Amino acid sequence: MTSPHRLIATVTLLNIVGLFLLVSSGCGKSSDIDEQSVRENNRAVGLMGQYEYDEAAGIWQSLVTAHPLWTDGQVNLALAILNRQKDGDEIAARQMLQDITKKAKSNVRAQYLAGFLALRAGDDNEARTRFATVIELDPDDAYAWYHLGLSTESLDQDKAYQAYCTAVEPVSYTHLTLPTKA
Repeated sequence: MTSPHRLIATVTLLNIVGLFLLVSSGCGKSSDIDEQSVRENNRAVGLMGQYEYDEAAGIWQSLVTAHPLWTDGQVNLALAILNRQKDGDEIAARQMLQDITKKAKSNVRAQYLAGFLALRAGDDNEARTRFATVIELDPDDAYAWYHLGLSTESLDQDKAYQAYCTAVEPVSYTHLTLPTKA
């Protein structure tokens, strides 16, 4: 059984990761999102930051109904439902993310969240597959490497250790240029 402290820590982590993922998501040109829908999306992101998950989910439900090809909106809806934490929400969010990743295999956000929920559900095999996909798409994602390690521990502790080591390796930023004085 999950302890209350672990549940609080998990919900807090989901909030932090979720807000980052929401803010970093775009509406995308391929989904033909109009200006009013962008405003509604931004309002829902703000509601998530205020812990108003149910209201945010309602907005995203309307938006994805109006824009059924908008994958980022679908991922946002799944995240709002997950954070809402009503009975059955975690299962519903997991199913939504599994459906999204069938159509959008290269959607890093959907793959990561589906992996996270698979790990929480004890499905290490699915979690490993999801996090491996995230790493293929973004090899510098330390969280994906960490969660790959978690999902690999019971199968191969050496591989799990390698994943953890990769997670804590510093990322090289040598490709960035620093401003210089004129």
